[in-house]
Amino acid sequence: MPKKNLHTSISHFAITLLVLVTSIASHAEEITPVGVRATSEFGAIDVFGDGNESSVFATNLIDGSGLEDFEGTPDNSLDDYHDNDSGSTNAWHSGDIDAGIPGGTDDDGDPFTPPLVNEQVLEFDLGGLFTLSRVHIWQQNQSNIFGESFSFTRGVEDFQILVSSSSEGDNFSHVGGFNLDFEEGLESVPAQTLELATEPDARRVRFQIETAYSGLATEFVGLSEVRFEGVSNSPPGDFNDDGELTAVDLNTLTNEVRQMTNAIEFDLNADSLVNQSDRSVWVEDLKSTYFGDANLDGEFNSTDFVTVFIAGEYEDGVDGNSVWETGDWNGDGDFNTTDFVLAFQSGGYEVGPRNDAAQMIPEPSSSFLILLGIWSLLHGNRRGQRV
Repeated sequence: MPKKNLHTSISHFAITLLVLVTSIASHAEEITPVGVRATSEFGAIDVFGDGNESSVFATNLIDGSGLEDFEGTPDNSLDDYHDNDSGSTNAWHSGDIDAGIPGGTDDDGDPFTPPLVNEQVLEFDLGGLFTLSRVHIWQQNQSNIFGESFSFTRGVEDFQILVSSSSEGDNFSHVGGFNLDFEEGLESVPAQTLELATEPDARRVRFQIETAYSGLATEFVGLSEVRFEGVSNSPPGDFNDDGELTAVDLNTLTNEVRQMTNAIEFDLNADSLVNQSDRSVWVEDLKSTYFGDANLDGEFNSTDFVTVFIAGEYEDGVDGNSVWETGDWNGDGDFNTTDFVLAFQSGGYEVGPRNDAAQMIPEPSSSFLILLGIWSLLHGNRRGQRV
């Protein structure tokens, strides 16, 4: 076996082993959504006429407002209790204000007219791709207001859960129908835990509400807080856990290399160091592309030159202002001739997508001539600008 192919095989084996070890070591964790939208929300209304507005927004479902620590576990909210605030100002319930998803409002201009229950949808963005195992929901838990408890009526009874593995679009798949117990609003309550038998992969989760405990078709249906439990399904090298390998992740790794912290989460080849070798693993093995692929579309070609030239940071005299997508391919923070040298040495210019098969690459002399031409052009333009 040729030496280069042997090296590549060993490298791929090491990455596969690292992924396997990571998967084995993974365990379910609490997942706090990074965003939430709804068809409607009650909004900011002076319910009591005392000059204080009640903010009953969908964002209250993920911000921890109303949660109370239980048994000294402040780092894990899954066993916390949610209080029974009478105004439900640290929870969400539907209303007459659009909250990001079309539909669900009655549009009559009266904030105290309840909307249709079965038109209410909540959508949670988990911030990354996860394999979900459980959903933790703190039910509507509103204590007496105007002499009655609304938790008996406004709590969600039946709803459907749908998931999508992408960060945008409408490609949701159905997980199942679920039922919540009502809360009385008399004291703080724990979350109700729903087991997901199918353990779906999800970036976004939708609740499609069907009924409220009042049994009415129109009702200010609500919930207090929502969390999820599961295992991160993001690929190795996805440092921001958004489910994709992007320039954000590579720039994060590059910054760690420059800081020389040797943090284990950035040690992609498991040699106890975080250095240029890890950048090579990210680019060549995980992303399966070449140094020079500025737009990370899987190929190194003239399109990448256009990308970096438009950025205008080539030898601009500003130290450390460049990143991968603006031409800093060697990770020193600047875009100059050394980045072209590295890119052409990697042998990927105009050979198409990287794969394990042998590929035709430009002769060294051709690559050198291309590099020399670019260098001359850039420096010629700079001299012209100084005249």
